[in-house]
Amino acid sequence: MKSKYGIIIRGENRQVQIDSHNQVMCCLDKRTIRMAGGITSNNEGYSQEFKIPPHPNTKLLAISPKHAFIRITSRIINNEMKAVYISQPCYDSPGVVDIYEFGEQPNNIFNEKYGLVVKNSKTKKTVYNSNWGILKIVNYFIVSQKENMDYPLPNIKDLAFVFGGGMAGICEDGFEGALMETFIRREGNVLQIRYKESIKWATNVVGEEISRFPATCLVVDVGNINRGL
Repeated sequence: MKSKYGIIIRGENRQVQIDSHNQVMCCLDKRTIRMAGGITSNNEGYSQEFKIPPHPNTKLLAISPKHAFIRITSRIINNEMKAVYISQPCYDSPGVVDIYEFGEQPNNIFNEKYGLVVKNSKTKKTVYNSNWGILKIVNYFIVSQKENMDYPLPNIKDLAFVFGGGMAGICEDGFEGALMETFIRREGNVLQIRYKESIKWATNVVGEEISRFPATCLVVDVGNINRGL
């Protein structure tokens, strides 16, 4: 698409084009959740569920796990997100996860009156404002899922991840069964992707069923958002 109006910002390794037609996605809210780790009385890894997201216009969820492996899923009904479910594998360490909600509604996270603005050339609608907490994607990957993977990250302090896919399965050895799922954790400049037990049970059955999906991930720079929210 050719745009008559807009700006292009060129950096050392990449360039960002902000045109007059496509509206950027903004961070609508951020919340920090403490995860207890360990295992529950139901032989499950620790989990929390939010029945209704705090913002009705949420389109995308990004997470930043600290010291704990995390898996996040959402329940969508009629194209609307109705619940968010955050879980840990069995016997994982306690930790903290920051959750960022992104959508198309503008959000002036810095409460500033002045800044750089780009408007649609026809509707005059603002499609970019430098005071919005915009979705800033700095990397992405799509890879065939293995049980354990380490993905190198940019040398950026504050990163969050929109992660999907991975492995899921049931493994039973005649004594113990387990639901296995894919979890992520950041350690330094590495995103650790691990296939771990999320629920355990006693069984006399022997068998294994595995589903494999490509692992997809958007790597998001949330440094400015952390300073504003």
